[in-house]
Amino acid sequence: MAPPYVRTGEAFRLAAYYKNFSVRKSLTQAGRRFAHIFHSRPSPHTIRILAGRTFASAELWMQGALGTNPIAVAAAASDGDSLLVDMAATTVALGKIEMQRRKKESIPNGWALGPDGKETNDAELAFQTGCLMPLGGGEQTAGYKGYGLSAIGELFCGISSGSKYGHHVRPWSLTGEGGPPDLGQCYVAIDPGCFAPGFGDRLADCLQYWRSLEPVDPSLPVLAPGDKERLTGEETDRKGAINYVQQQLDSCVALANKLGVKPMKIEK
Repeated sequence: MAPPYVRTGEAFRLAAYYKNFSVRKSLTQAGRRFAHIFHSRPSPHTIRILAGRTFASAELWMQGALGTNPIAVAAAASDGDSLLVDMAATTVALGKIEMQRRKKESIPNGWALGPDGKETNDAELAFQTGCLMPLGGGEQTAGYKGYGLSAIGELFCGISSGSKYGHHVRPWSLTGEGGPPDLGQCYVAIDPGCFAPGFGDRLADCLQYWRSLEPVDPSLPVLAPGDKERLTGEETDRKGAINYVQQQLDSCVALANKLGVKPMKIEK
């Protein structure tokens, strides 16, 4: 195992796509079920976690400190099953807030802060301020754990690779203002067969056990990590189209008209 690093990188969006591809690839390699254990990268967005010993008192630390620093993990199980996790170290990524903003809906507690360093439910204000809360939210709900996860992302990606890290990463910009983002990325591939036999069977057993748990709501069965994305992908393939909310479609049409290009085809 030797983790390769990438320097002077850009954000490549959905990490889960590449992890899922690598898992499918490993299933065809004569039983070599590679577990892609860790991937993270500093985010170039203007999002910054409110970092500090306590999140309850904004006076202690209101400056930007870290990025969303997503972590993606994938592992192949027996019988074509797999575990797939792709998550930010913040409660949500900026895209979730942008969606609420486009739908003109408020955001829940624990998602983001306003310019005064206090939690806000105003999606527009949260989007403009660009200060997301760490995974877990405030101190009383263990937000310091999300802070720690983001710090791990900085350690493995920005600091270890020699790339920009933490507060040195420039804000995201459509125009490229500030020069190349110089993002660091870390990849680790582990062959579980080097440690103990039966990895795929044990993982499959875990996945099936989680799915068999009795749900609180019978209409919402328990899912294993990655199931929701897989089911959504299968539904998209069946339909042959991607679902968008009306506000997204309206924005795309407006942008196409502004740029003088043909709007994308919409089927209802």
